[in-house]
Amino acid sequence: MSYLVGARPQPPTLSVGRGRRGLLRRVPAWWSDVALVGVAFWLYGVAQVHAPLHRLAAMDHGRWLLQAEGGLRLDVELAMNRWLASHPAVATVADYHYATVHFVAPVAVLLWLRLRHPSGYRPALHALVATCLLSLVVFWYVPVAPPRLLPGSGFVDTVLAFHTYGDAASKTESLAADQFASVPSLHVAWAAWCTWAVYPLLRTRWMRVLAVAHPLVTAVVVVATANHYVVDIALGVLALGAGVAVAAILEQVRARPPAVVDLRAHSPVPDAAVVPVASVSRGR
Repeated sequence: MSYLVGARPQPPTLSVGRGRRGLLRRVPAWWSDVALVGVAFWLYGVAQVHAPLHRLAAMDHGRWLLQAEGGLRLDVELAMNRWLASHPAVATVADYHYATVHFVAPVAVLLWLRLRHPSGYRPALHALVATCLLSLVVFWYVPVAPPRLLPGSGFVDTVLAFHTYGDAASKTESLAADQFASVPSLHVAWAAWCTWAVYPLLRTRWMRVLAVAHPLVTAVVVVATANHYVVDIALGVLALGAGVAVAAILEQVRARPPAVVDLRAHSPVPDAAVVPVASVSRGR
């Protein structure tokens, strides 16, 4: 008896997660960016609303931090603040730098990346948002009052002393910001993020010098205006490093190809079926 060896049709393979990713690709990219930033601002608003509940703890943490810096001989905040308070013109420039450059610089960097270097835009945005969210966790669990709010510490609030924004603007800022979000310094973290995002893309030496100078100037400003401690500078850079690491991990997970399931491995029928030719003829 002769036999006919027939090839069995191969079962299809399934790609797990392809449909969901295809749906996400159809969503405009800028919508996801807006949603991401919106969630970060919403969480910041939640922390801001509950900030007054942390007032006593924030004051205690601020005093403890100053004492710890004194033991380490790092307590230069008061000397820098008194020098700045004795120079009204410089203090005015520092106050406006603290209030405006903090927001303008990251927005300018994001727009520049989006328009000129699109490949670096999304990783940079994700790193910035991750840095903010990690910092919010610290703000919530470890609130710290800035030096200017510590009673009897001798610090001068240069905004109030020189009416930098006017009385109405000062009240508006006090309501719009978490006054006990001193550690880590988001001003320093955002400034360092700007340098991290643009430095590899810059081609001229003077632009790189400006990029490096930005976080250094910001660090001096936040300490001299009594808004942050010296330790906040290091913790701000550390928060950025953690944010960059988290964003990189998430990017690797997102870029991982979808899992493929081969149905042939689960089929009880062999790939080739051996059928007697005689039986095939009788069937006809």
